[in-house]
Amino acid sequence: MAAKPSRKGVQDIRTVAGRSTSPGSTHKRYLRLCTLEMERSRREQERRVAQERADVAKSRVDQLESEIFEILQTIETPSVSAVHAEAIDTTADHVTHSYGARAPRKEATS
Repeated sequence: MAAKPSRKGVQDIRTVAGRSTSPGSTHKRYLRLCTLEMERSRREQERRVAQERADVAKSRVDQLESEIFEILQTIETPSVSAVHAEAIDTTADHVTHSYGARAPRKEATS
């Protein structure tokens, strides 16, 4: 008796799908490498621009701090001329304060 010949089905068809070690996949690695390099370049540029904006903001904050400090210094220690001007201006109908604001003169109460 002779053996029956076996029939091959669809499951027996050989394909190249799923073979990651084939020489054709090298281009995929190069493509991935290229996309990673481009993303790194974009991120570095974003970081550089963000750092420049942060530096500008810090510089402005420092300017504001110094201006605030100067104003507080002038409020805490009024200049001699401003104090002198306030003392002289007693005949007017208003009193000039050292910081430049005008307040109405208080009426004398009897």
